Amino acid sequence: MIHTGQRVSITAARAWGSCTAYGRIESLKTPAELPDIQGIEAAAARKILREWHVSHVAVITYNDGRRDLTFCALSVRGRWYDLRRQELTIEPAPRGEPER
Repeated sequence: MIHTGQRVSITAARAWGSCTAYGRIESLKTPAELPDIQGIEAAAARKILREWHVSHVAVITYNDGRRDLTFCALSVRGRWYDLRRQELTIEPAPRGEPER
């Protein structure tokens, strides 16, 4: 299992082949642990995440070679997805992997 602060590799399958980025888990929480956000009904959001069988929400940062980016990933029944429902493989980064 991954944890907050851990460097990870993020791999996404593409039509032309897979691509991998290296980043960091900034936050990893269950839906029940998510903070309230002003203007959003937290109970309704948590209910939707339960209906979708989301067990964890990860906030991940990485650099695409030009800038730092942040995205969220959802763990659903043991598989990770981005918010566009693209399946991801998120694993601890190999030792010695350079920052990218």
